[in-house]
Amino acid sequence: MGVAAGDHHSLGLKADGSIVAWGYNAYDQTNVPAPNADFIGIAAGYNYSLGLKADGAIVGWGANYYGQTDVPAPNSGFVVIAAGVGQIVAIRSPDQDSDSVHDAFDNCPSLANPNQADCDSDGIGDACAIAEGGSPDANANGIPDECEDGACCNLLTGACTEAVLDVACSGNHRSWMEGAVCVDVECDADTGACCAHDPFGGCTDGLTQADCDCPTCEWVKLGSCSDLDCIHTAIPTVSSWGLAILSLLLLTGAKIAFGRRTQAQ
Repeated sequence: MGVAAGDHHSLGLKADGSIVAWGYNAYDQTNVPAPNADFIGIAAGYNYSLGLKADGAIVGWGANYYGQTDVPAPNSGFVVIAAGVGQIVAIRSPDQDSDSVHDAFDNCPSLANPNQADCDSDGIGDACAIAEGGSPDANANGIPDECEDGACCNLLTGACTEAVLDVACSGNHRSWMEGAVCVDVECDADTGACCAHDPFGGCTDGLTQADCDCPTCEWVKLGSCSDLDCIHTAIPTVSSWGLAILSLLLLTGAKIAFGRRTQAQ
């Protein structure tokens, strides 16, 4: 926001980035060129006006006796503007990485990145995010892993899914390859030994964890039955108290049956 006064006209910069102009207008100095948006600075001279855009470009309009509204190329990287009677002064931001994007507008001023790629829109260019270690780039193609699709392999089932982000392919039994499709990935499920601990169970080699699916099963990744102590649970036995109670019930039943038979005779 701000105001600027020329010789016979005035400019006002609004919070939304638009300019309001009023006063003497013989040279169209109050007719702000479209699009009237994204301005961050203003200056008013003798019958002409200047606006500084958010991208560092300068827009000039009104009287042009001395070429004061013809901004020399490259019209970029400016951070400050001032207007005189027939001349303008502007300060341009430096460009330390020489990528033609001036530091004040560069999302990675220390490394050349003219396309200003920022896949996660966090304000830090992908070039800097990768170089500073904040984002891995497994295939070194300049796109952070978290923003690039890849192939996701489920090591439990051997199933492969394409166009999956790294963050969506997480877990102990998943493997992700950046930029890959399933035909490029060896997606073989891990196998191992499956031991069923129930009384009549056994041990089977070469099963995936998904196939070793029972309440008493134990799966050992890359294991072999010959290396496992596959202990089975014992067949339930009747305790001495249980035998006594069972015997009592049988005797009671026998007496009742005998009594009924005697009454019938």
